[in-house]
Amino acid sequence: MKHGSKTFELFELMTAGFDEALESLKHPKAMLRYSYDELMEIKEARRRYERKRALMSLEKQKFVRSVKRGNEIFYKLTDRGWQQKLKNNLLTKKTLLPKGSVCFVSFDIPESTSHVRRALRLLLAKAEFYQVHRSVWEGRRDIVQDLKKFVRALKSGDWIHVYVGKKII
Repeated sequence: MKHGSKTFELFELMTAGFDEALESLKHPKAMLRYSYDELMEIKEARRRYERKRALMSLEKQKFVRSVKRGNEIFYKLTDRGWQQKLKNNLLTKKTLLPKGSVCFVSFDIPESTSHVRRALRLLLAKAEFYQVHRSVWEGRRDIVQDLKKFVRALKSGDWIHVYVGKKII
């Protein structure tokens, strides 16, 4: 445990008064006691610490960036953060299209941007779409609007097309 770290600080907060209690702990039934307010203070310190770590992790992954204005710090989503948010929306939406309807995603992405193709294929597979041809995917989930926003965020509208149709065979 690093001296001056949040963990150290929390540990010190929890063990405040421990030295005085040490003598009484020699008794077999003795224990440290905290008031409700002290426990709530410890719980709140832990919550703040976990939130700060989460924000630092999001910054490290370049999903957000911090902007300081006066004494306040604001967190702003980066382009990568917006793309991740759209991706999360796509993957969590469970509504299905009407019976007999399917969503087709067709793409012809240049080799120079193959990373976009790989990312799209992975996303479609996670969204429970299946590959009809190398660059045509089909699925029943109603994620058309979210896909449209995602394609715009990737600036790939010329290469990726989304259709809703009826499956005949």
